Amino acid sequence: MKWRIPTALLIAGVMLPTGGSGVIAQTNCAPRHQVVQYLGQAFGENPAAFAITDLGALLEVLVSPGGSWTMIVTTAKGLACVVATGKDWQLLEKSKSEPAV
Repeated sequence: MKWRIPTALLIAGVMLPTGGSGVIAQTNCAPRHQVVQYLGQAFGENPAAFAITDLGALLEVLVSPGGSWTMIVTTAKGLACVVATGKDWQLLEKSKSEPAV
């Protein structure tokens, strides 16, 4: 699936050097509040799950009622980057014998 964040939203994105050639590559990043607002308005996606990574970043999955989803990672400075998108998000039901996490 192609990235869905528009270029205008990415103006505040991160520019990273790649190798020693001085070439600059743009990532799909913007302030978290802009990314979450855009995904909500454009696709009806809202935060559905989150976790803190071992490096201290916030990992979130935003899901729409129709099942589309976007995974973002937000740094401590509030910069959110889209890392994956997809469709057909499903929640698994835990059986009573499974321990709570």
